[in-house]
Amino acid sequence: MLFLHSDGTFDTLFIGGWLGSAEYKGWLHASRPNSDSLVFSYEPADTDLATYCPESRLFSNIQHPSSHPNPSLIRQSSSGEHLLGVNNGAYILDEKAIDWGNQNPYSLGSASFSPDEKHIAFGVGQLGGLEWIYNISDLLSGKPVSPIAQLYWFNRYCLGSERGAWGEFVSDTSLVVSLHGDPTTGAQCNLYEVNFNGDIIRKLTSY
Repeated sequence: MLFLHSDGTFDTLFIGGWLGSAEYKGWLHASRPNSDSLVFSYEPADTDLATYCPESRLFSNIQHPSSHPNPSLIRQSSSGEHLLGVNNGAYILDEKAIDWGNQNPYSLGSASFSPDEKHIAFGVGQLGGLEWIYNISDLLSGKPVSPIAQLYWFNRYCLGSERGAWGEFVSDTSLVVSLHGDPTTGAQCNLYEVNFNGDIIRKLTSY
């Protein structure tokens, strides 16, 4: 796992699994300097949650299914005002069920709130690494919504990601995504900063 800083540098941390492997879900508003809080779920017990502190490299606050029955996806905005979750298969934003309309993202792999909390980006599916961006106000309207941007990296750059692009906002109008080329040719996965049009602003890593 890479922790990216605003100046473009990053720290590399190895995350060890508990009862199998850990999957990152989101950064929590409870984070404080030198005490960051990230939420993970676990496989094979994928209904367990725990927070992880990268400074201490310790897991804590483990929640088991009996105390947290529907933790499929949790993501919190930096202010703590917005919370995304799943309840019985329905995606919930701030306690309101999202009406995806006729463009239902069949499988969400990640979610990220923009710093100004006006937009949210979802990693959709796996093959090719799709990223859909929505206005948060639209999602909270209760009406059917459409994404304001649909970014398909395989079509645009012949870059993809088998397990999703995992876009993370680094500014109000740009995200960092994880993409790779053809793995059969030895292509490695790298991080790219991109805008809402899908234009590459800069390549952040080179392997």
